[in-house]
Amino acid sequence: MGILSSLKNLFGFQQQAEPSSPDRERVGAWRQPPALSSRELLDLYERNDELRKVVDLIAVRSASVKWKVFKNGKEVDSKSDSLVRAWAKPNPYMSGRSMRALLEKWLRIQDEAFIRPVVVSSSEVELYPIPPHWVTVEGRTDGSQQFRVRYPVSGTEEVYGEHEMLWLRIHSVSDPYGRAVGTGLSAADDAEKAEYAGKFVKAYFYNDATPGLVIHAPGMPETMRARFEAGFRNKHQGVEKSHGVHVVGGPDQSRMSFHQLTPAMKDLTITEIEKRSGDAIRQLYGISPELVGDIEKSNRATIKEALAILAELVLNPRLSFLEEEINERLLPMITSLGLNLQGYEMGYVDPTPKDSKAQQELMKVHPHHFTRNEIRAAAGLPPVQGGDDIAIARGNVQILPMGAVIDDSKTFALPKGSKVRLRLIRGAA
Repeated sequence: MGILSSLKNLFGFQQQAEPSSPDRERVGAWRQPPALSSRELLDLYERNDELRKVVDLIAVRSASVKWKVFKNGKEVDSKSDSLVRAWAKPNPYMSGRSMRALLEKWLRIQDEAFIRPVVVSSSEVELYPIPPHWVTVEGRTDGSQQFRVRYPVSGTEEVYGEHEMLWLRIHSVSDPYGRAVGTGLSAADDAEKAEYAGKFVKAYFYNDATPGLVIHAPGMPETMRARFEAGFRNKHQGVEKSHGVHVVGGPDQSRMSFHQLTPAMKDLTITEIEKRSGDAIRQLYGISPELVGDIEKSNRATIKEALAILAELVLNPRLSFLEEEINERLLPMITSLGLNLQGYEMGYVDPTPKDSKAQQELMKVHPHHFTRNEIRAAAGLPPVQGGDDIAIARGNVQILPMGAVIDDSKTFALPKGSKVRLRLIRGAA
């Protein structure tokens, strides 16, 4: 059997959308919880502050990156161009930045996302991002794939072929031809630990009907059990009744005893657990502590370096992936659907911040390589009229009488009526 047939057989079965795990709330204390489904990963992001602040940081920064459209190698900046319009306003329900932020969140949490292009006319295309848990990937008998999308609001289902929907995914190493696993799954344990630690603290202060101290008293009749249970809850449940004292009876021959039920907050390590979990999530996504508000050991230099690391190691690799997917797959797909985009390409503008301090030092050493407006821009000043000529230091020119023959000279513009010639004697303008 050839490799092509083997690959077709891989797609011969249906890959269902991951089911939810309704029994997660019933997991015992010593039992391993089931893995989170796609929908549960997104729910975890929605409610977990540690995971959310990291993913939101990446998504917002990535969605803010500028993109350029090129046609036959030349940049297209006209708002009347169909691709420019589609990238700025992909559909009636969201802006281009909102769509890119959604795609980035899905890719960061679940390692996959879907885009449904819809050609509405010969000069107009709309792009609809589809969340992964709406989609079931199915194999066809010919080895191709189809996507069954269930829209939850209307309850309808639609089936699209490979040429009608773009499947963005970071391939799983265990199943490279199947559904992606998701970086969010790797972060789930730490995110849930931080979440449970926070809920424990909330329950501690809210009070879950557990008294801090039980006093065992002999002689309480068995017939009082039901009344005792009702009175127990009535006496201890509620914030204002938190961690009180409760007295119970017992056999006449027993001794009075004291039992501590709730540990003191000072004996717990809740803060350490939350911090370790937050650090683990941040490190998994490659985020420096300065970018999530941890500036205890930071300064201006480390913050700027953190922004450069974010751009170079976190944003650029994924932006390069998205650029390739758009140019190699999405644009040809739109062309096959009826809107001719042959010759078009898209590219992102590198978000890595410039090292302005190094540039300023270079301008001091080699000012003749920069115009006045470039020097003013490095200093944060607006451009001035006539400032686009190369700036030349005084020591780099020599004043010569008119008529002198100079083979390697350059003539520069001077005020009207000047009768001198400038010769550049070192440095290149």
